[in-house]
Amino acid sequence: EMVDSVIRQISARSSEELLTVGGKAMLKEEMIDELNNILNDASDEDDDIMNNMVLDIFFTAFVIK
Repeated sequence: EMVDSVIRQISARSSEELLTVGGKAMLKEEMIDELNNILNDASDEDDDIMNNMVLDIFFTAFVIK
């Protein structure tokens, strides 16, 4: 579910948007929110798991064709 979410988030953007610093920052924020939503839903019944565990995302490579 998380991989699908990341693919959908990236696919929804144009290459021009992803080439800008602001576009990458917006993508990061939206990915953090979406991944936390997925994790929070999955851990609703387990009080030992913290909510909003994803604090940041680091792009190690960014290839755009």
